[in-house]
Amino acid sequence: EEFIGRLATITLGTASKGKPAQAKLKDQHGTTHYVMLEPDDDGENFNQGDCVIILEKKGAVFTAIKNTKGEKND
Repeated sequence: EEFIGRLATITLGTASKGKPAQAKLKDQHGTTHYVMLEPDDDGENFNQGDCVIILEKKGAVFTAIKNTKGEKND
């Protein structure tokens, strides 16, 4: 739950609803984590390099939306 609201970058695969892809993010301590995530919205896809905002955890998979604010996940 500590990842909710954090920026993540898709690193491997293409994510679509029901088909998660790997993403990386940094926690508040600067530690890099790799998670599986999928779009919150049906019909949306995330491609490698896309920056997203994590919304929710559903089991082992997180849901996210595209980051449209131009911020980057370092």
